[in-house]
Amino acid sequence: ASVEQLCLAANSCSVYHSEASEVVRIVEDKIGFWDLAASASGSLLISASLGEARAGLGRFEKLMRSSILRFQRGSTLCVSALVGLILRDVGEVLGGLFGEDWLLEGNRCVETVCATIHDYCVDTAEYLRWEIYSRFLASLFDEILHAYLTGLYSAYSD
Repeated sequence: ASVEQLCLAANSCSVYHSEASEVVRIVEDKIGFWDLAASASGSLLISASLGEARAGLGRFEKLMRSSILRFQRGSTLCVSALVGLILRDVGEVLGGLFGEDWLLEGNRCVETVCATIHDYCVDTAEYLRWEIYSRFLASLFDEILHAYLTGLYSAYSD
């Protein structure tokens, strides 16, 4: 998948997550309103209908919560795939970061990694919704730090 496709999928899952959460809130508010109306009127018919509505609401909420969780997981998977795509792109250069040549004059591996990551960040900032982009950056920086520390440990643990 391309950066654009992963961003589209992450954004879509985020939107669906928000919309599904809003639907649950609206239905809960509506049931609360009906509950108040039933209490005020004292009607047994309204109370019986409200009981059926509450039972239906329970099933509805379970289905919606399951959908909401799946949308959230989908968005997280897309962010992870984006981070993986970037790390695969810079993996070879990043792997040589602590090799024998990395301190030689003219070695540009640090600049190459930084420029590539910067380009990806600029591109994804154009495509991702802000809340997804911030999660993407946090995940990317965590993985870069992990790769850096792993390389540092490997280079100096011998």
